[in-house]
Amino acid sequence: MSKFLNLLKEKIIIFDGAMGTYLQSLSLPIEDWGGPNFENCSENLLYTRPDAIETVHTAFLDVGCDVIETNSFGGSEVVLKEFGIAEKTYDVNFRAAELAKRIASDYSTPEKPRFVAGSIGPGTKLPTLGHITYPLLKDAYREQVRGLIDGGSDVLIVETCQDLLQTKAALAAMGGDKFRNVQNMILRGSVNLYPPNSPQSIPGGFSIVTAGDKLRMEIDARPMITFKQIYNGQQTYSSMPNVQVPPLTKFGFAALVKYDQPGYKVSAIPDKKKQRGFRIVDPDGFTTDFYIDPTNGRVMTFLFSYDGYTFGTENRKFKEVDGVLVPFSFSQRFEMTQGAFFAEYSVKEAKLNQTLGDDTFVIPN
Repeated sequence: MSKFLNLLKEKIIIFDGAMGTYLQSLSLPIEDWGGPNFENCSENLLYTRPDAIETVHTAFLDVGCDVIETNSFGGSEVVLKEFGIAEKTYDVNFRAAELAKRIASDYSTPEKPRFVAGSIGPGTKLPTLGHITYPLLKDAYREQVRGLIDGGSDVLIVETCQDLLQTKAALAAMGGDKFRNVQNMILRGSVNLYPPNSPQSIPGGFSIVTAGDKLRMEIDARPMITFKQIYNGQQTYSSMPNVQVPPLTKFGFAALVKYDQPGYKVSAIPDKKKQRGFRIVDPDGFTTDFYIDPTNGRVMTFLFSYDGYTFGTENRKFKEVDGVLVPFSFSQRFEMTQGAFFAEYSVKEAKLNQTLGDDTFVIPN
């Protein structure tokens, strides 16, 4: 990668032409593609006619191209599933990169190095139109990216995407998982509370600490309200009688980062207020409905029900902290027996991966 970037500073780098149209010009019989079921599946030629792929690569290198692209334009799991070979996603992309790298290395010299670009096409499903959810698309791209990198690609190229969420999903699969790897998060700031049936707000401060499946939330709006909730991963504690906030680690962002783990189910739901909707159900049946901004893929709203009550969070403003987008302005709505309770939060301090005290998630006796 460093050699490629250094060369890019020195000269205009020439990429190759289209793989698919070149392969079509070879007039391969249908049997060479793997039979009628694999017609126009260029990626299957990596198994049936790798020499045809080699012909394309060498032709472009012979005329002086600096970069050749892998035969993986349709190599995402989403596309390969349509041909019944989704389980080969990693292997297809690994083979495509390995073949291209071998040929590029044969042509490469110190005076004229040759490079391989891992090709990632747009696929056949658009998240903005509800064909597929953003999390599922990102997960599909992840295996493709892994195979292309392991096979020897020098760079990755996301090609001809007409849907911004497609591009975002592909780019996220290249390393946008920092949120998933956060060990703990501490948020502190101010909060305005609106009790049921009251237009008057109660100002105060708050702190929220999360670590894996553990949570500690404190609100201090004395002399009117003080509240503490702790979830230690198994039990929930609430300092206010009859006010049992659900274990937030079972819903919302906590569920989002686990969507691809065993037992989690993801499905599309109707859009709402121009935001794209999808639903995540965890292994215990806890359900969160998410609504994302189709222009940037950010979760703007999520809703869930617990113990007969409805809870909602609306994110208004994000800031980046250590490479992670963190909500800095958000509101929560709790539907309770006595009415709806609102809380508007403004984060003043956000810290990630801090050393926490042993008593942070200890439930009082």
